[in-house]
Amino acid sequence: MSFTLERSQAAGLLTAILTPMLIALTMALSWPLFEANPVSIFLFAVVVSAWYGGLAGGLLSLAVSFLITSYFFIEPYYAFGMPQFGNLVRLVTIGAIGVFISIVCEIMQRKNSHGAVMVTERNLAEDEVRQRQAQLTAIIASAMDAIITIDSDQRIILFNAAAEAMFKCSADEAMGEPIDRFIPERFRRDHADHVNKFGKTKVTTRSMSSLGGIFGLRKDGEEFPIEASISQIEAHGKKLYTVILRDVTERERSDQRLRTVIDGAPNGIVMIDGGGSIVLVNSQIEALFAYDRSELLGK
Repeated sequence: MSFTLERSQAAGLLTAILTPMLIALTMALSWPLFEANPVSIFLFAVVVSAWYGGLAGGLLSLAVSFLITSYFFIEPYYAFGMPQFGNLVRLVTIGAIGVFISIVCEIMQRKNSHGAVMVTERNLAEDEVRQRQAQLTAIIASAMDAIITIDSDQRIILFNAAAEAMFKCSADEAMGEPIDRFIPERFRRDHADHVNKFGKTKVTTRSMSSLGGIFGLRKDGEEFPIEASISQIEAHGKKLYTVILRDVTERERSDQRLRTVIDGAPNGIVMIDGGGSIVLVNSQIEALFAYDRSELLGK
């Protein structure tokens, strides 16, 4: 932008020098037409120069025009001397008009330049916002976990591709629907209460593990276990909640297979955590020590 402005200013100053010269050449070729008033025609050069070069261009053109007129077209010819009273009045009048025109053109140029800069800056800002939105949309669309955003009425306003695959429902069909549509009926009240209570806190993100086992509901009615975390933001005075979901069906199946293997082992197996508390026992431990596993877990 700076290079463009500098180039424009240089072109304006060059115009301020060349335009009076072209007018002088025109006058020289058709002198009888301008002999009575050789000054006024140069006002055209001032107007053109001020339009392209602003105040500096107009004043430079005015100065060049006066020099050319005084030397070539006002007696005494080919010398700089005091012009006759009539020509002097014309020079002063043209000079005042030329200065006024130059100031007006300068003001107009500044307004136009300021407006152009503001438009350019606004366009750049809008382009940057569009690029960021496109990047964010691409990230959300390519996420492997399901991402669902709901408004304060718990209606869906964002449903990414992973959510479509997880719930076997298109985004077009899900948009605007209540989130309850994808929650088994027995969990809906607890889920709604959890979201409402979360919205009253100052916490921005939390796990939804406090609800215990969480299940989703596919479009075809199939229930499946999920892990979920929820975050909240406020946009334009409204709360928005984003839930990130992961289908843990395969992990639950693997855990169940592992528990089956451990429970069917011929030897007693006990698993403890870092604090020494029991977190797992198998049926052989129950038989060996005559305790129910519920009595042992956490001990």
